Amino acid sequence: MSVIVSLTSHQKRLATLHLCLDSLFLQQYQPDRVVLYLHEGEKIAENIKSFQDKGLEVKYFTDDYKPHNKYFHAMREYPDDIIITFDDDAIYPPYLLKLLVETHQQFPEAVITGRAHKIRMNQDGSLLPYQQWDWETSVTGTPSIQIMATGVGGVLYPPYCMHPELFNAENILRLCLYSDDIWLKCMQVLNNTPVIVVAHKPQHPKSIKEVAKEGLFLVNKLQNRNDFYLSSVTKQYNINWKEMIENDEKYNT
Repeated sequence: MSVIVSLTSHQKRLATLHLCLDSLFLQQYQPDRVVLYLHEGEKIAENIKSFQDKGLEVKYFTDDYKPHNKYFHAMREYPDDIIITFDDDAIYPPYLLKLLVETHQQFPEAVITGRAHKIRMNQDGSLLPYQQWDWETSVTGTPSIQIMATGVGGVLYPPYCMHPELFNAENILRLCLYSDDIWLKCMQVLNNTPVIVVAHKPQHPKSIKEVAKEGLFLVNKLQNRNDFYLSSVTKQYNINWKEMIENDEKYNT
């Protein structure tokens, strides 16, 4: 079983992508492969080509799933391997990959992340609005269904941790195109897969200033899209968030 780092980018960010890649190739733990997925027609800069000499693989796709590209193609291409995703707009501390892999060795069936939000619910089991969740939760070292990994912290996915609907491209496009975090979380819930934040919570990755303002996070937050995405996916798959708590209790007993 290989450890594969997967990320995606697009033309507007390729000029600063080398900053992100440099931090990944300087990690204390080196993965078996680092794969950059780009839409066909994207032209990589010379400073990106230099990373190919270090082992970077550049692969091209035709079907564009926006932020979902960073996991979709890798998980479909390497279903039996560990996939670790990173966002392309951050510089990562050198120990992050090592922390993710070491935590995976302790909890091999869980999704591992360096940063997460804890989902909060009303007493009737309905979801509170996204902005009322426990952002950047301090709950670490304990697997929980109620924790949602966020991509900027780096996320490790063991093989077969997702429901098979993960690759339902039609529903991704229709229900949740611009929020990969929420789609992934729902696929984990459907598969009863918990999430764990590494026990030694890493420092927050540094945002690359040139691209921070255009981040999907700001778009989703300001326009309250995340609540819409959650509602849409919940209805489509009849997700019982109250039952989610019971699954948590079963996992931790």
